[in-house]
Amino acid sequence: MATTTANHFSLTGTGTEKGVFARIGARLVESRMRQADRAVAAYLLSLDDDTLTRMGYKRSDIEARDPSGYPFL
Repeated sequence: MATTTANHFSLTGTGTEKGVFARIGARLVESRMRQADRAVAAYLLSLDDDTLTRMGYKRSDIEARDPSGYPFL
């Protein structure tokens, strides 16, 4: 007697679903982009209001980018 088992590691069972490594890669890229955005926003918040205005930014808009805030400023 022979038994054959086949498992597929999908979440929904559809053919259009991304694979495990593609999902991990996408999450890594998204995480690094959020980290870069926080770093840029932190730098912009270190500038004075006149410089931000000349560059076309408002301090309130930059602070609203990240709801958890920037604790190390």
